[in-house]
Amino acid sequence: MQSAAQPAAQPPPRYVRPLNLAAYPYFSNEERARRWSLAREALERAEFAALVVPPTGAAWELPHALARYLTHVGGGGSQVAVVFPAQGGPTAITTGAAEWARSQPWCNRLLDAEPSFTGHIVSELRELGQDRARIGVVGLESGEPGTPHGMMAQLRQELPGVTWIDGTFLLEAIRAAKSREEIAFLERAAHSAVAALDAVEKQDPTAPLTEQLAAAFQTLGVLGSELPLRGPWREERADLQSTTWEIEAAWGGYRARAARTHVSPQASSAQRDVVALATDLWREALTGTWRPSSAIELREQVAAVIARAATHQGTPITWELTLEGCGLGADLPASKSPESDEPLRPGMVVYARLGVAKRGAAAAYGACLIATSREVRALTP
Repeated sequence: MQSAAQPAAQPPPRYVRPLNLAAYPYFSNEERARRWSLAREALERAEFAALVVPPTGAAWELPHALARYLTHVGGGGSQVAVVFPAQGGPTAITTGAAEWARSQPWCNRLLDAEPSFTGHIVSELRELGQDRARIGVVGLESGEPGTPHGMMAQLRQELPGVTWIDGTFLLEAIRAAKSREEIAFLERAAHSAVAALDAVEKQDPTAPLTEQLAAAFQTLGVLGSELPLRGPWREERADLQSTTWEIEAAWGGYRARAARTHVSPQASSAQRDVVALATDLWREALTGTWRPSSAIELREQVAAVIARAATHQGTPITWELTLEGCGLGADLPASKSPESDEPLRPGMVVYARLGVAKRGAAAAYGACLIATSREVRALTP
């Protein structure tokens, strides 16, 4: 007896942005439920009826990162404002709303920004019955990119019964701890950044800078990365013995970086040694079966490892460590300086760049780290 034919598996949905040749990456509905649940819990603790995220054209600034985090709408220079209520789904207000409706599966209510972002925000809050509630606003009082003055003046005029409260950092800790899906996006971005560094290293070091940059951008494009917001950054030694590159890549808006010093054929043995030293010290000091609780503790670990290496080699080693959170933008730790006692929580992904110098030679190595409950490890091998 023949068994009935099984129905063919349905391919996953495909979301495409205009002018994008590749499908637009997206998160699952389970990830949406996780984020919205955590965001609503934060709203409840703060006694906010809703959170308003103002528009900004800068993709690296906090308002844009929050809008994209909550709605899956954003990127490519789009301006997005969001009304995220304590009950119900969010509203995204953006240019090209119809295009965004076809580009992502999360946000069902999209309004075109014309004639104004502010008018739509007022209408949404009135429709929610929140014209006399406590409303959080991102950028209202903080040092972050602030809510446009004209927008707030109109909101206060149109909704005089609302109590407006700064909600800039309401979701900061939530965004800092990355989910498995977010980590997968960052792993892909980190892999692309490393691959672009590899492509540059294979180029003739005497080739024009434009050719080296072309190799980096071609690799990023083939791997589906969004264009970097910063860089690629390049620093060449005056004696032409080495060049340090730092490259950023992004997958679905999640940005990761990598840095490496490449030696030229005429590099001295001292320069080659310090390049290997930077890589070895980064791996020994910043990864392994230990879990620093803060950026300061991480720096102390680096200092101890480098001190031992200097004693073993019988020569001073100077060094510099910078840390910066990875993600959609403005992620913890927010400061590049590891001097602050910023906690390192499980799920945080951090770009760590270590520069070292010895006997007149210098090099740098940088890659992304992820903190787990037991250790800090490299995000990519």
